Amino acid sequence: QAACSIPPPDDLMSLPTPKTKTGRTFLDCPFSELLQSKAADLAALKAQLGPLGIDSYDDIALVRYLCGFVDVSNTLAAIQAAEVIKKDKAAVLDAASSNTPLPYADKIEAHQSTAVWYPSPNCLVKVIRVPQTDAKLLMKAATMEEVVDHGLHMCREIWNWVDSTSRAEGCIKKYSIMVDFHGMRWRNASIPPATYRKALKEVSALSEVLHPLMLGGNAILGLPGASVGDMVLKAAKMVLPKSIGNLTICSGSREKQIQTVCQMMELDPARCMSRLPDFLRNSMNIDEVRDDEEEKEFAENHPAAAKVMQELQELENQ
Repeated sequence: QAACSIPPPDDLMSLPTPKTKTGRTFLDCPFSELLQSKAADLAALKAQLGPLGIDSYDDIALVRYLCGFVDVSNTLAAIQAAEVIKKDKAAVLDAASSNTPLPYADKIEAHQSTAVWYPSPNCLVKVIRVPQTDAKLLMKAATMEEVVDHGLHMCREIWNWVDSTSRAEGCIKKYSIMVDFHGMRWRNASIPPATYRKALKEVSALSEVLHPLMLGGNAILGLPGASVGDMVLKAAKMVLPKSIGNLTICSGSREKQIQTVCQMMELDPARCMSRLPDFLRNSMNIDEVRDDEEEKEFAENHPAAAKVMQELQELENQ
């Protein structure tokens, strides 16, 4: 039998695609109800997995795959692809499960900033702090494979929380992403290098197959104007997972933006805000109105911003 391997980044379209979009679909649905409603598909899936010798998935894992990939044939393909990825990326996934950093984590983290926020005991938000990320320096410090493996390591750590929390709660739980541009100096904005965009896209593709129904809400904060929002959305489309649903663009004051994230997750804003990590809490205590207005004026009127928009349009049309 020919050896299997993960498709190269340019061929990631060959990986199975989730048919359920990210967001609140199936969120908090009890496994008992899902197992009952998906009983026929579950039996059909097991009948096809048996002859392949794939028996490491219990009913909860299988029904989660069925909810994400919808039909039996697509779910079967996803699980088969996941088995290949698990073998190719065994060292990365094992390190994540044992909370062991990868050897090259420090040189990547030196050029990016992410954090985890728990607005409630059974809710996790990954915060991506864009102004603290320098994609060009990051790609000079690490290889594309190292960036992919580091990203997959982070996804696996989050998945371990999602899976264990779901099982403890007896229902589907997810995590949310908060992309925070607060403090961004748009006059210095540029499109991330192609290698960085490819790495993020590969991480998304691999994680979707390994971690069904993991991602819930997606919010973007800290944008100074509508034109910048268009710019960011164009750039985001280059690296977002195939199953991405609606993006919540948070506007208004800094406090109001963070409250919008809480509302997106249907959490009580007051209780949610009381659990802010220091870096988010401190960001509301700094008076940056003048800087924000300057950045808004720049983003909406400066030729450099228009040039970035033109480059993004060209990339989108390729």
